[in-house]
Amino acid sequence: MKREQILIGATVAVVATAVLLAALSPAALAPPDEELQTEGDSRLGIEEVRIAPGDVSSGTATLTVETRLRHRGSAAENVTVLLRAVDTERGIVKTTREFDVGTVSGDRETAIEGGVTVPRSGNYRIETVVFADGQRVSEGHTDVGGVGSLHPVVFQEFDDAGMAALPSVEYSVSDAGENRTSLDVAAYVTNSDTERAESVDVVLVARQAESNIVADRETVKVGSIASGRTVTPNASLTVPDGYNYYLDAMIFRDDVLITSTRAPATLAPGQNFSAPIDEGGDELEVGEFEADDGTTTEETTPHDGDSPRSGGDGQPGFGVAAALVAVVCAALLIRRER
Repeated sequence: MKREQILIGATVAVVATAVLLAALSPAALAPPDEELQTEGDSRLGIEEVRIAPGDVSSGTATLTVETRLRHRGSAAENVTVLLRAVDTERGIVKTTREFDVGTVSGDRETAIEGGVTVPRSGNYRIETVVFADGQRVSEGHTDVGGVGSLHPVVFQEFDDAGMAALPSVEYSVSDAGENRTSLDVAAYVTNSDTERAESVDVVLVARQAESNIVADRETVKVGSIASGRTVTPNASLTVPDGYNYYLDAMIFRDDVLITSTRAPATLAPGQNFSAPIDEGGDELEVGEFEADDGTTTEETTPHDGDSPRSGGDGQPGFGVAAALVAVVCAALLIRRER
């Protein structure tokens, strides 16, 4: 009888202790979701920051900063985004701008775009700070280098003018002879500087799309471009018929490459620009691209990569042949072993 009373008393003591602990610490038994987010909780943070070059002058460059905010929970009021450009070498704040966002609500992302103007030299740390009701809720930074390489003389972009379909490089067929086509190629070049740009050259290149062979090239001496003006240097490029081409345009100032762009020229509509020639269309006749000395002109640019029909030595057509020889040799070796 005493033993049963002792067991009952111990059980009651354990249950009472558990109830007491639960009363003192209710969060210990709460589900994880309730602990992470309670009613009325608002969460606002930086999801991503993207930086792109904007207007450039001889002395300054504007960096376009897109900050994407991620919001959850109840509405966040009086939200502001502070952008600060700090010279990483000296630790000096060069530019500070603040943008009012207002109220952010809903479980979603919000994009805020703004620009900071900095001297066109050195490296910078772009700091982004988010405030809600005067309280700092999130911050981050992104390092930007090579601001000095940005130049005010660029190929004109037409997105801002509502003409996104208009390319920076265009062409027309000026003459269609026997197995040859002459293209009148023009580029739109704009000087966004406050001063006149001197010693400007534009190089126009017609590059066969699938083999990367340069069919023709011309250098146009533009000379000077007045402030805020757009010029259209043009040249005639003669290429073999029956192929598609990339028209590459490059801007040089004092023999230094500033920027480049490209546009497609479809002279063989049935062929795909990215497909190997063996999959469709006429075979590539390398002889049609020969220069006056009997050699072919071929270049490789950083954005092109190797041709689908190029082998290790860079000569078109050897990749497929080498693969067939390897298959035949492998078959003979297996037969010999058997």
